Amino acid sequence: MDFNNPRQLAAFLDLHSNNPREGPGNEASTLRALAAVTEEHFPRRVLDIGCGTGVQTRNLIDALLVPPSEVESAGNPLEVVALDRHLPYIDGVNQWAHDYPADTLQTVVADMRFLDLAKQFDNQPFDLIWCEGAAYTMGIVEALTQWRSLLSSPGYIAFSECVFLRTDLPEPVRRNWLEYPAMTTIDGVRTWVRDAGYELLDCFVLPPDAWWAYYTPLQSRVTELREKYADDPDGALVIAEGQSEIDVYREYSDYFGYAFYVVRNPDSE
Repeated sequence: MDFNNPRQLAAFLDLHSNNPREGPGNEASTLRALAAVTEEHFPRRVLDIGCGTGVQTRNLIDALLVPPSEVESAGNPLEVVALDRHLPYIDGVNQWAHDYPADTLQTVVADMRFLDLAKQFDNQPFDLIWCEGAAYTMGIVEALTQWRSLLSSPGYIAFSECVFLRTDLPEPVRRNWLEYPAMTTIDGVRTWVRDAGYELLDCFVLPPDAWWAYYTPLQSRVTELREKYADDPDGALVIAEGQSEIDVYREYSDYFGYAFYVVRNPDSE
């Protein structure tokens, strides 16, 4: 689709509104990635970049809000910052932010691609930067390089990225990912991590149910919107692309998936 086409963009936002997730993921995967960090360090200041609807933000807060006794006794409260460029997502997060103690969650409307993050946060470092399915908009190496300046000591980054699981790609899979020419394999992302100067702590592929946690509600939305955009060629194209994306995963899930990477900045030790 063409994000510079206002009618297509409107249909895209319509398609993705009121969905619980804006990309593949589930609580089990979020907590597994977090465990790779907490085995070494219990973070107290976390930045969730590209938070979307904030499902994983809640998972992180719930897991980190009750700290180990030694952290609790030090009087070191949890601070989480959820950042996204799409105001309706942040509005949604703000609706449940009051469920947690005051000052636990701060929200920021900003585009990660055009943001001086250090100034945005008054040069206050983060123990952990989280980014599920959004770092690709900057490029993984660029994101890891820029985010290093935000990390405390020790400093960790956890991100998920879509990867090819095989090299013998069928044509429907190739077409499905034409809009992301930089997409690579699991080992390709490992190389990006190394090139950016980080140490890899954990890497795993998200299970199919993490995809269907995203696609099942999206399928309902596609079905609902077909009639609405039947007489709008631009909108109908976006809805058709949504259906095609779901169909390709259903048929060819052995060929691609999301992988979670948990990395440590060795310079922060």
